[in-house]
Amino acid sequence: CRNEGLHVMKGAFVTFADSDDWNHPMRIQRAVEQMDKRSLDVVLGRYVRMSPNGEVQFNGGRLSRFSLVTMMLRTSMLKRHGFEFDGRARYSADSELFERLRIVLGPERILRHQMLDLVALHHSESLTGGGRQAIGWTGPGPDRLRYVAGYRRSHGTLLQTNNSVPAMIAFPAPSSLVLHPSPGPEAMRLRRAYGLVEKDTTIDPEPSEATDQITVFMATYPGGFDHVAKAVRSLLQQSLSIGQLVLHVNGTRRPPQLPKDPRLVVHLSEENHADNGKFVHMAGTKGYILTVDDDIRYPHDYVERMVAEVEAHQRTAFVGVHGASLPYGPPFSRWSQYTSMRRSHVFALEHGGRTTVDVIGTGTMAFHSDIGLPDAKHMDTLRMVDLHVAVWAAKHGAPMHMVPRPRDWLVEFEAPDEQRIWQQTKQDKELQHQMIDVLRRVSTWNRPGVGPYTLQHGPLSFLASWTNREIPPAMELASLQSWPPVQDHPLVTIYIPAYNVEEYIEEAVDSALAQTYENIEICVHNDGSTDGTMAVLKRRYRRHPKINVGHAPNSGISGASNQAIRAGSGELVLQLDGDDVLEPNAVEVLVEAIRHGHVCAYGNFRRIDPEGTLIDEGWEEPHYSRERLLRSMIVHHPRLFRRDAWEAVGGHDENLTNAVDYDLFLKLSEVGTMHHVRQTLYSYRILETSTSRAKSAQQTSNTHRVVQAALERQGLNNFALHVQNPDYPRRFVFVDNRFVTDESQ
Repeated sequence: CRNEGLHVMKGAFVTFADSDDWNHPMRIQRAVEQMDKRSLDVVLGRYVRMSPNGEVQFNGGRLSRFSLVTMMLRTSMLKRHGFEFDGRARYSADSELFERLRIVLGPERILRHQMLDLVALHHSESLTGGGRQAIGWTGPGPDRLRYVAGYRRSHGTLLQTNNSVPAMIAFPAPSSLVLHPSPGPEAMRLRRAYGLVEKDTTIDPEPSEATDQITVFMATYPGGFDHVAKAVRSLLQQSLSIGQLVLHVNGTRRPPQLPKDPRLVVHLSEENHADNGKFVHMAGTKGYILTVDDDIRYPHDYVERMVAEVEAHQRTAFVGVHGASLPYGPPFSRWSQYTSMRRSHVFALEHGGRTTVDVIGTGTMAFHSDIGLPDAKHMDTLRMVDLHVAVWAAKHGAPMHMVPRPRDWLVEFEAPDEQRIWQQTKQDKELQHQMIDVLRRVSTWNRPGVGPYTLQHGPLSFLASWTNREIPPAMELASLQSWPPVQDHPLVTIYIPAYNVEEYIEEAVDSALAQTYENIEICVHNDGSTDGTMAVLKRRYRRHPKINVGHAPNSGISGASNQAIRAGSGELVLQLDGDDVLEPNAVEVLVEAIRHGHVCAYGNFRRIDPEGTLIDEGWEEPHYSRERLLRSMIVHHPRLFRRDAWEAVGGHDENLTNAVDYDLFLKLSEVGTMHHVRQTLYSYRILETSTSRAKSAQQTSNTHRVVQAALERQGLNNFALHVQNPDYPRRFVFVDNRFVTDESQ
């Protein structure tokens, strides 16, 4: 259409306009003035996109972009060079022409100004608003990107050869040829070097019609009864009729106002399966399967579109409207990583392509039974069914893809935020930990691939063995050792450094004696107490066969700890402070946890006040990571460690007055692995006189000191600890001094 205009134009300048857009009344005048004043051949401004109801839309993640459709072109330049649009393209032709103009004319003949020229109406019927050609909030769809890749290869040739016929179009038209161009010799050498093997594509551009039974599975509970009947009706009134809708109710009461339809089967359950209920009755189902939510109104063509997408992927993939991509590599170890590093594809927004994802929301998912059926029996946690299905798909090699759709194709019924699963998850730390645990059942997320290629070998294939997301893939400490398994029923030394704990020492020692694990010895070292601590120890435990009581002038927590440990002979050593309390099963649980080659096993703690009243349940970092330990003391009480490992790292540093434990466990982390038991096994008493609390400033200084020493032991001599906010001195980052100036700090 635009080329026809170029053929009949008679003016000195030519520009273009779409029939559904709004042009600024000064657009043409200011463009012509600039072209005359500055001898320019091309001028263009910016545009924003607006929905039919007046809402400004983001454009590929930005609010405004340069408006290629409003290019003002000098007619004599077009005729002189023979420039035209690529008449074969239904999209991105203006982008291609602009880039060709820029190559030939050079930047000095083109002006891109910052003023608004255009408000573009964004709707599902336009080329940029719907389907596979859409430019959604995530950017252009795959067909546009492939076309752009094709013409840019040709433009690269123009730049290299200084082609004297710049108007000639020598690149593939928008077609499958653009997706799979014949590689040249240089491209083939690169592919061989990086081990890239072309993937088999499973996209069928003309999917066959649905021929099998269609079964829909939904789960609800009394809190969802307000909308479930409306959601059910929207699915029973589809353009492509379903065979059966199976509704699992977490409760014994049938939802009100359900339609009377023989295709609707309702199961009442006394046991709460939450959203896992979608899969409870799925065993043996054949054909197309859709899993849906009870709070979404599904459009009239929903089932038809979803089944067509399953067929487009030749029944080999899960497809969905809502999902998330996870970065390639090991699973997340922390909730903050999950929230910051995953890439969400929200169902309310438009999406132009069949993007590969790792997780699909089971409220918008479809697949065929040919790829198998996820089993509800293996979904051992509630409120995270999406992740259980993602793990099943990853382990069974079943890909997941997004469904192209316009904006607001699916709409949720109104509900309070607190009823939304995501809102609940943000407030529920235990649920967050469980979600990370489920994700960690897959050792490596995403098949290694680059575009349409699979990474088989070569210099990048080491990523496949990358097991720790927090450090570079190649970094492994030379000091790490393999430790032999612990012998059966080993002797455990419980050491207790005691200083002025007259009121609490009996409770501490008695909690050690009360252990369900019997092969223990208790070594108490009185570190020059000035109260009655030693008198209590002599009176109560002088002749006890399992207790060794030592005494020496005050030497500090490090010296007292070393003397107490050396007084024993246990293969394993457990720390108990003189004012704290062990749970009866603490030693038994930790011995079992440390048994298989770890240097340390540790549990969780609760905090108590001086009278023993509960303050709170403490805190925890659910998954142990040496790199996380370098940033924060996450190895909590109680801590059981190997005596031979303790000796190998030199024991406690007696030059430190506090941060002593942090220093020790940093050193132990450099020679072996640790295991965290997520079970409360210790009561930590909060006293204003305790060593670590009474000297807060010195504690901070020593914390920085032991962390810096750990960096240096690991050979990271160029890195330094940097506190970004003086009000929070124990929140720090590591900086490479080679790239930091005084001003940047």
